[in-house]
Amino acid sequence: MDCSKWIPDSWAADTRLWFYTAQRPLTEIEQVCVLEGGSRFFKDWLAHGQPLRAEWMLPQPQLIVLGVFPGVNASGCSLDKAAGFVGKLENDLALDLRNRKRLVLVRAFDIFVGEAEHIHAEQDKGLGWLNIYATTAHEFRANPILKHDTPWIQRMLGAAFLP
Repeated sequence: MDCSKWIPDSWAADTRLWFYTAQRPLTEIEQVCVLEGGSRFFKDWLAHGQPLRAEWMLPQPQLIVLGVFPGVNASGCSLDKAAGFVGKLENDLALDLRNRKRLVLVRAFDIFVGEAEHIHAEQDKGLGWLNIYATTAHEFRANPILKHDTPWIQRMLGAAFLP
């Protein structure tokens, strides 16, 4: 599976990234709600009175990627507003998008999203872990799939799941 293409070529290398994982695949209707809601929110998103240029996409039904394009930096209050928008989506669609304990295991033809305690049975089927902590488009494209021995993956999984 070539995950490097999950970040559009039109997104500059220094586009800032945030990844959100859902506890279940979004339905087609939910995907439309997420994409249209994001388009409306990002149209009026400001940082210190300056418009931020941003987009988000769903490369997989359980994965949302927010890209903030170079120019005005998202920080402080603008990030709080984005978190509020994501929180509203969570409430409206009964989702849990901001769980930072969730991992994305990349398999040959799909992904498995879950917390460490649910991954044990799936781990041997995976190619590696999606780099959901990449902060730029360049960083993600250069290394979209991390190996099992990556330190933060080891910390998340714990000693019981390590090779």
